[in-house]
Amino acid sequence: MGEFRKPRIVRGRGVLGDIVEPGKDALVCTVPEAWEIVSGQVPGWKPAVHEIGSMELSDLERIEKQLPACDIVYGIGGGRAIDTAKFVAWKRGCEYVSFPTIISVDAFITDAVGVRKDGNVTYVGSVWPGILAVDYGVIQKAPKRFNRAGCGDLLSIHTAMFDWRLAARAGRAGYDEAIAGRAQECLRKIIEAAAEIKNVSDRGIDALVDCCCDEVEFCVQLGGARPEEGSEHLFAYNYELITGRKVLHCELVGVGIYAMSVVQNNAPEEIARIMDACGLAFRPGDNDITFDEVRETLKTLNTYIIKSESFYSILNEVEISGAMIESIIKGLKA
Repeated sequence: MGEFRKPRIVRGRGVLGDIVEPGKDALVCTVPEAWEIVSGQVPGWKPAVHEIGSMELSDLERIEKQLPACDIVYGIGGGRAIDTAKFVAWKRGCEYVSFPTIISVDAFITDAVGVRKDGNVTYVGSVWPGILAVDYGVIQKAPKRFNRAGCGDLLSIHTAMFDWRLAARAGRAGYDEAIAGRAQECLRKIIEAAAEIKNVSDRGIDALVDCCCDEVEFCVQLGGARPEEGSEHLFAYNYELITGRKVLHCELVGVGIYAMSVVQNNAPEEIARIMDACGLAFRPGDNDITFDEVRETLKTLNTYIIKSESFYSILNEVEISGAMIESIIKGLKA
């Protein structure tokens, strides 16, 4: 059982001025677009600014040693900016502030640092944000598509819970009824907030942030991500491996949610309706993923889980056939 350290959440508009501590040497990990939007909120504040790049572990280790000394690290931007800030704070044992400019993944509230090692996704370290800044105005400046994507790592509970129960019945995983109930409640809240999420309203942003906090908390308490990480994420990891491309994580997970719900025979039409209601661009053509890439990912998925020694899921019990792949493709085109 782990310990979730809930940050102080500062919500509103123009909130950077409420969280900056002028007496501390600050380092901002960001991208130019995000920094241009945020930097003017605190006139005269001059932190060191690092424009993020590669997420390869070896590159991050080299870059961290070259960055200036600091007392506090601000991650301002999307998932890669947040993870870079977490990496630096973890290595240096210093304070860390999470300031997401989009809510496209739950990295803004997690402690582990998502990196790549030889191209594969892996997680290192542990550092919790002391402050989480939720600036509605900044988040709403991003294209709606990016914020709508934030529901992907929550709607994945639909397929992940199926896999977790399956693994438990096969004697390949423990199961916690209380945490399973909390996961289902989290999924229910996101479904109820679908219209607000699609509109990227203040209430929609709050729903994503609060449910991400809940999801991370119960996963930490469980000691693993099984309630929200199932075969849909394995689909995403295999996609990245075989294509060598990085696309918006939760849109890719959304493709996996639909595809694996078909494999699971787990209400695929219903979860597709919910993803559409949230505005999640899970259909190739609406995102940066092609149907040929989906086919190839599915064709190699059963092999991938063996080679990668992945956790037990529907993919250990069902061989994905050509007919099943074409059924998935047809559903994604609907």
